[in-house]
Amino acid sequence: MRWFWGALGFVFLAIGIVFLLVPLAPTTPFLLLALACFVRASPRLEHWFLEHPWFGPHVRAWHEERRIPLAVKVFALFSIATGLTLTLILLGAGSPWLSALAVLFALGAGVFVFLLPHREELQELRRHRHYDDDPPTGEAPPPGTPPGSDAPSGSPRR
Repeated sequence: MRWFWGALGFVFLAIGIVFLLVPLAPTTPFLLLALACFVRASPRLEHWFLEHPWFGPHVRAWHEERRIPLAVKVFALFSIATGLTLTLILLGAGSPWLSALAVLFALGAGVFVFLLPHREELQELRRHRHYDDDPPTGEAPPPGTPPGSDAPSGSPRR
């Protein structure tokens, strides 16, 4: 049975790789399905996939924390809205039942993605923001500290 899960994992991985090249196609669900299959197949396959330089960071965040990066959440919601808009344009007024089904599907997927917890990318924030104006701990500066300084008055600035 383990070989079945391993083979199915590689099928989902292949679909995910193909969908990387298709605009607005969902890649992450197939990578997560591949991970689920690799977990059931063998610890070696699970480790290989989690440590893979391309796929590992994306699936590891979900596997370990059950969270997704905020940027991924925003992109997924944007993709759902764009896909729904294109679907409604292509369907036109000719098929109201298919249009209604597309709207229901998009709403369901959008609510699911919206409710997923996201993790703060603190390292990214720190790289792009200078903390010279704010105390590093988020606490109020000590009394007598000049505005815009995180050093106590009289001590040299870093």
